[in-house]
Amino acid sequence: MLTEAGHLYVERARDLFSEWREIEREVSQYHSTPKGSLKVATAPFFGAQFIVPALVDFGKAYPEITVDLECDERMVDIVNGGYDLAIRVTVLPDTQLIRRVIAPNRLVFVASPSYLEAYGRPAQPLDLMNHVCLRIDDKWGYWTRWLTSLPDDERPPQLNCKMTVSTPFALREAAVAGGGIALLHTYVVGDAVAQGHLEVVLPQFTLSHGSICALFPHRRHMPLKTRVLLDFLVNRFGHKPIWERGIFPSQPANCTGGETAWPR
Repeated sequence: MLTEAGHLYVERARDLFSEWREIEREVSQYHSTPKGSLKVATAPFFGAQFIVPALVDFGKAYPEITVDLECDERMVDIVNGGYDLAIRVTVLPDTQLIRRVIAPNRLVFVASPSYLEAYGRPAQPLDLMNHVCLRIDDKWGYWTRWLTSLPDDERPPQLNCKMTVSTPFALREAAVAGGGIALLHTYVVGDAVAQGHLEVVLPQFTLSHGSICALFPHRRHMPLKTRVLLDFLVNRFGHKPIWERGIFPSQPANCTGGETAWPR
């Protein structure tokens, strides 16, 4: 019959054996082909515009990995829903999840060429008092955060807001139609800027708004299939996202704000 010390020895030996098997499994992955299925969640617009094309190329590079992509605005339960990872634009902190930054996220002021031709181009924040401003529902706080980031003597005391809408994509279309100046995510307006439908104004007053992140459950050892997808996404988007290539000739000099945990 084992003594108390004997029981402790056996239990510790089991732990060490289990840890050794896990290390052996992890090391063996480096000598095997990534395979299996991945369940991924992301937002509809960002997913359709950027994640789907990335996953098509990922599938060509890793043909033995299949991906089930769910595009939904709701914040899914990653742990209990069986997701391998979720890709979100800024997130609320979650102690159950690990976060890896895929790309920076910024907002810029944009307006249509026709609007700027009719009303002129603002050169400083105070000039916005003489322009029509379009805004998204302030639950996201974009305009408020930008205004409060300015020094008192540079902050417009009043804005002429003619339209408020509930989604950034509707707001983009209002700006394209010549409705005024909007403050929007670069990933929302990148194509419109590249195609000449919108122009960036006040580029020196870009708002930094968190990061585009991959969230995944806390695991002692990440499966190889998940690791290669994360590396693929970081390498594809990285520090200079593809949607910003027509917006910033170089890194913006003066980004206001910092990384903020707001939901998207």
